[in-house]
Amino acid sequence: MVTAQRIAIIGAGLSGMICAHRLQDLGANVTLFEKSRGAGGRMSTRRRDEATWDHGAQYFSARSEAFAALVNTWERAGVVARWQGRFASVVAGELRPEHPSAARFVGTPKMSSLGRHLSKGLTVHLQTRIASLTGARGAWSLRDVDDGRHGPFDLVLISAPGPQARALLPDTSELRERTETLSYAPCWAVMAEYEEPALAQWDGIKFDQGPLSWVARDSSKPGRPPGERWVLHASAAWTHAHLEDTKDAVIDALTGALSALGAAPPTHAHAHRWRYALSAPHPGSPAAFSPTEGLGLMGDGFIAPRVEAAWKSGMALSELVIAEGGPS
Repeated sequence: MVTAQRIAIIGAGLSGMICAHRLQDLGANVTLFEKSRGAGGRMSTRRRDEATWDHGAQYFSARSEAFAALVNTWERAGVVARWQGRFASVVAGELRPEHPSAARFVGTPKMSSLGRHLSKGLTVHLQTRIASLTGARGAWSLRDVDDGRHGPFDLVLISAPGPQARALLPDTSELRERTETLSYAPCWAVMAEYEEPALAQWDGIKFDQGPLSWVARDSSKPGRPPGERWVLHASAAWTHAHLEDTKDAVIDALTGALSALGAAPPTHAHAHRWRYALSAPHPGSPAAFSPTEGLGLMGDGFIAPRVEAAWKSGMALSELVIAEGGPS
């Protein structure tokens, strides 16, 4: 039973919020701590004046019936919509039209809208980076980077990439070994604005080689403000090789690669580095929980780099807590 238990969740991405709702619905007292300015994790949006870019997750699809049913409720609520874009792939230097078999969904009017929607009804402390946790099950205390103290909590659940979760766990935690099995690839993202259509025929293109892995006409997504705005994602290999490059150098390289397809130079561009952008597919269980310690782990890193995987992991950890999270 989780009724009346005090539960801290570190990270207000999709998995953390899904887990929080499930446990809160059963009577738990849940508090989330998020280091960023908004909830949603990599389902994020960057803004400049009236222009917006979804510089993290670009879209998502629903593979399972359960997740498809949830997405339908989001669609009816107006916080997601189908992206009817014109897609292509560049394979061995050849541009080929692509016709996705599954619907592609995006948050509306921006990707971060879904995170804002899911945060409703939850207690979320934004811009609160947790630096350490001390104590034991039933008496966990959290300290943030500004030396603020939070707690006590009966359970602490962490929704963060493996290296960040490992840094928070006590040295003696049995979950530390599990975090070492999770791996991630980084990604440089460039947000560019153009005066004229950069590539008039396409709204999203995948690449099999070179510095780019994906580019999208962000302004082609439903509900976006007018304009010509593109998001350019670098490949994992290129990002690894240029991880510490300056933002200006990254912008020049990625916009230059798009220019090779006929795009003019952008009128404005800025870059963002995601250190833990893409989790490697993982064959293990979708979440981890230590009943004796009162500690748990979740996130798409336990499954695959997909929005649905984050949902599945959050649900899985909530079920582990429900099954094993009663009084010690």
